[in-house]
Amino acid sequence: GLAQELLNKLINFSKKKKYQRIELTTHPKMRRAQSFYRKNGFNLIKKSPNSIKFSMELKHGNPKT
Repeated sequence: GLAQELLNKLINFSKKKKYQRIELTTHPKMRRAQSFYRKNGFNLIKKSPNSIKFSMELKHGNPKT
């Protein structure tokens, strides 16, 4: 869907710019977003009552399609 397409664009852009990692933050009640991030290789790095932070370490090579 659209969310997957946008995330793929973000990952490809970040790799082209040689970024080391991508970090995303969402609200704890947004469970579908959390599941989506995990499914796409993001790891939970910090959890608080008002936010959950995910991170993906980038490997530079072939962009995700």
